[in-house]
Amino acid sequence: MNTTFAQILKKQSYLFFLICVLLSSCKNKDKIDVSGIDLNVKIERFDHDFDAFKQGNYLQKAAQLQQHYGPFYADYIERILHQGTIQNTAYFGTLKKLFADKAYNDLKHEVDSVYPNLNKQEAELTDAFKHLKYYYPQKTLPHVYAYFSGFQAQTSIGNHYFAIGLDMFL
Repeated sequence: MNTTFAQILKKQSYLFFLICVLLSSCKNKDKIDVSGIDLNVKIERFDHDFDAFKQGNYLQKAAQLQQHYGPFYADYIERILHQGTIQNTAYFGTLKKLFADKAYNDLKHEVDSVYPNLNKQEAELTDAFKHLKYYYPQKTLPHVYAYFSGFQAQTSIGNHYFAIGLDMFL
């Protein structure tokens, strides 16, 4: 009976040793320290800049937005709002109606009240982009814009930009 007990004890000690090895190997070795990467993401509020159209002089404002936001401006007008091409200024009339619309203004008010600033989102994106820079140091990071689309698009990804539709995250 002593031999059987010794054999059982021997088998259990192997099992105990195996469990100890497995548990000791479960440390989070994949946690990357990105604190040394100098990066600070700033989300530009396209929705606030777009509101400047309300002041009039649509042609000048369109040129300023195109200059500042590059391809995102054209994508916003053409693909998100579906207002034709930016070369045809007929969309200015639609924008005038849009800015006068109660539903648009209610949505704008709601977005502004839920997202008076984007500090939390900027911190989260900064951490994510630091990890991206850690793994791909040569990668050019996109500009990040915030907009609202009338519940048309949650996010938009284009040529050197990443845009977030705030109205889809209310």
